[in-house]
Amino acid sequence: MVSTAAALEKMDTGPTGTRIGTPLTVDDADTAQWDDECDLLVVGAGLAGSASALKAAEDSNAKILVIDRFDGGGASQQSGGILYLGGGTKVQQEVGVEDSVEDMVNYLLLETGNVVSRDTLERFCRDSASIVPWLERYGVRFGGPMTEVKTSNPGKEYLYYSGNERLKDSLKVARPAPRGHRAKPPSLDGKNELSGRDLMAPIKQALDDAANIRVQRRTAASRLIKDASGRVVGVEVRQLRPGSFGAWLHKKMMQANGNMTLLMLGISKPMLKVALAVERSRATTRRIRARRGVVLSTGGYIHNPALIEQVSPTYKNTVPLGTVGDDGSGIMLGHSVGGATDRLETVSAWRFLYPPEVWTKGVLVGPNGERLVNEESYGARIGAAMFEKAGGLGWLILDKPLFETAQQQMKDPDILGFQKLTIGIGALRMYAKHAPTLEAAAQKVGLPPQAVAATIARYNADIAAGRDDPFGKAAKLCAPIVTAPFTIIDLSYRTKFHPLPGLSMGGLRVDETTGAVLGENGQPIAGLYAAGRTAVGLPSNLYVSGLSLADCVWSGWRAASNATSQAA
Repeated sequence: MVSTAAALEKMDTGPTGTRIGTPLTVDDADTAQWDDECDLLVVGAGLAGSASALKAAEDSNAKILVIDRFDGGGASQQSGGILYLGGGTKVQQEVGVEDSVEDMVNYLLLETGNVVSRDTLERFCRDSASIVPWLERYGVRFGGPMTEVKTSNPGKEYLYYSGNERLKDSLKVARPAPRGHRAKPPSLDGKNELSGRDLMAPIKQALDDAANIRVQRRTAASRLIKDASGRVVGVEVRQLRPGSFGAWLHKKMMQANGNMTLLMLGISKPMLKVALAVERSRATTRRIRARRGVVLSTGGYIHNPALIEQVSPTYKNTVPLGTVGDDGSGIMLGHSVGGATDRLETVSAWRFLYPPEVWTKGVLVGPNGERLVNEESYGARIGAAMFEKAGGLGWLILDKPLFETAQQQMKDPDILGFQKLTIGIGALRMYAKHAPTLEAAAQKVGLPPQAVAATIARYNADIAAGRDDPFGKAAKLCAPIVTAPFTIIDLSYRTKFHPLPGLSMGGLRVDETTGAVLGENGQPIAGLYAAGRTAVGLPSNLYVSGLSLADCVWSGWRAASNATSQAA
């Protein structure tokens, strides 16, 4: 693996991105030629950029300009709409859940490691309860009911255990509490869907309605502009003229390309090609001055396969989770003026074993037939085990009762449409092999029969003897695998119709107090800030659901508050 700095030096944003140019230097920002100007320029209108802009509009009289290559919303709009919040939020109190900042800190220390300082983590946990009323002020809805069910996306519940809070290692350090706060739709009628749209629709409207915020869509940043002192004073952009045929066509093609299921299955490329051709042929160059600062919030880099190949080849076979805008452009913009990067090798691969919930009672093995992980773990831990131990390969072993229960659980009407497709049809039909013995089932999927049989024999013996599971799985989930026929399901990265998604976690190093982008010398780069997945943050070690969106809001607040405090 090459160094991340070397990789970025020779890398552009890949086949779907805007090429990032060498920074432009002007002698004096006051005398330079500009096409537009503002006090704060926010690059990227996902949740992090939107939080930056709205916070800046509250805290100052600054004139704020938000630019976005597409329609805004980013990957946040296509997400589950879940924020990891706790310490006694309004929602927790309403449903009778007790939580404390101390318990939240102690649990998150297990997940975040040393990716941020303890002081930063404590500040986030103290502030997190205030995120709910802040988002509600802009029209986002939160509330109960809550669920105790182990799930990756609740049905008609909106507070749940979204991480590893109830694993044995976690229980040793903190009292568990449900902290996954899912945005609610305007009406609870209708089918269950991902809630990213319920989160971002009112936020996008709030941006459009704010008196001192302007939003320019179909506008991509192509290089930063700095003055003679090295301060970032503006951005050069490529923009499709508002109201033009090119802007209309680009919008329609990207709306078609934005279907998450089509994107993950790799069948939305024709629409993307048209949109990219429009960008290349019809966009014009403009220069925008930012008097107080620039906030980079363009997302991650999982949709830049060449960069992933360079910095994190272990995860090159994951299916990119996000939008084509997650091409690393913001990171490369920061790097172009000397910004330091960190943890670019960190990719979170997600292989959930729920739904169906009964899968947590199965046994997940690698190509050597040995068990890989505690199957009740959050999907990111399971994905990490599969890639770090087994090259992205894994097979789930079930017996007849477990398999039949899985089939029944997948009939739940609250299970999402893409889950019915990828699990109900992909995993349970296309990638499941059955046989009257474990050895025969193992042979069908290419696993060593004797090793598989020995693994299950040990697992069953521990249950029969009442011994604790060596991987720490809860006793209630340890079901003996004894009844034929036996089923082995391929859950590896190569199962096209049950894709194994990945999300990039690294980014620009930032000052944990101000959000300013740091140079290689550890000093802030004047006028430049980063937020969300463009920056190293709380989720940049090991992910749990909702931590990225919560960090988007919190890091967006941080960048905005400090940028707008600067003299214009």
